[in-house]
Amino acid sequence: MVEVKWKNTECDYVGPFDTPCLNPKPYKELPSPPKPDGIQISVCVSTYRRPKELIVTSIESIYKQHFPAKNYEVILVDDATVVDDFKAQKDLMEAIKYLLREYPNHYFRAYFTNYTRCWTDAHSLNVVFKRALGWIILHSQTDLIHVGETLESAWRHHHHNDHLRLCPDHFGGLSDDLLDTEHLKEWPFFPYEFGASYPTKCVHQVKGRNETITQAPPDVDFQSAMRDSCGLVAMKDPSVKTIHRKNSHPLGKGLHGRRAGAPRYYDGDVRKNDKTWTDGDWGVLTPEEEKKTKMTETMFKTLAGAL
Repeated sequence: MVEVKWKNTECDYVGPFDTPCLNPKPYKELPSPPKPDGIQISVCVSTYRRPKELIVTSIESIYKQHFPAKNYEVILVDDATVVDDFKAQKDLMEAIKYLLREYPNHYFRAYFTNYTRCWTDAHSLNVVFKRALGWIILHSQTDLIHVGETLESAWRHHHHNDHLRLCPDHFGGLSDDLLDTEHLKEWPFFPYEFGASYPTKCVHQVKGRNETITQAPPDVDFQSAMRDSCGLVAMKDPSVKTIHRKNSHPLGKGLHGRRAGAPRYYDGDVRKNDKTWTDGDWGVLTPEEEKKTKMTETMFKTLAGAL
């Protein structure tokens, strides 16, 4: 794995994560690209044992933006919420039913993995990364709230620079008032994965996230791979932000909320690699998992080629 030197920076554009500022410009100062046509952005949202309210409000913070609904999709993936956690399963399904009912004209689909393939959420993210229809992938989670025009910012910036990893300002440690900035604490490390977007072609070129990573943060390896393979530079747009909600991480065993049921995942502090799930093609689903997919009628028609 290529080591990345983390750096807290006020710069917008940076080079390979730790070089000086290149060209800071918030999205409103960029020239407007041509009018969007078709699905431009795939918002890939991962979830694991989250309550209904978190899932719904997270996705609604995307839906309530002004970017045209016909120009983006939301793809939700559940990382094998444990079988005996009936409340988490019920919350997940109620959240999806609500979104399908209240937003029928949006492009939405949900995937459910039967097994936790690896220690992190790399496999579940790869599932949605591989199925993205947009030329821009925006990574989100169900414990994030998006504030501002995140989609428009991603669309404009990626039109301006097609070798870009775009990050909003990111905050955590908030009060019950999600937008009370007096109680927010800015995330000290940049670049980060929360609300980041990147060209789909680069994600596919590196075959998504490394599903065998066990100790180092998989997002660091992912960033390094896209930097080395595609020449991506990182940028922060302070015009928009994401908020990591307080106490939103599910209770779990071990470090970093590792996924329950990951195959032979620990021997002391080091996981023994079990490549049962990682020897094959990246982002695969079993036929049984494919059958569990749920989506809006709008999305179904699009995938069927009706639109």
